[in-house]
Amino acid sequence: MIGFLHKTDHSGYYAKDRMKRLLSSERIACSPQTMDMIRNDLIHAAGKYVKLNERAVVLRIEGNPPVLYAEMPILKKKDRQV
Repeated sequence: MIGFLHKTDHSGYYAKDRMKRLLSSERIACSPQTMDMIRNDLIHAAGKYVKLNERAVVLRIEGNPPVLYAEMPILKKKDRQV
């Protein structure tokens, strides 16, 4: 019943999320472009082994000392021949 109060599809939520990411990246002097490059590198590296939902990959930096968290939704394991 209360679930509708916690929807995350409001523009305010996205603005707050963007601001948090910007502040986090500034804390470690990491530009948004660098964060995008890190994101792309992680997608490429993990993509060798699993199929990812690339559009849903999220990086965030939190804590003190800063820690990089990556949420990478896996769609399926890739078949690899050794």
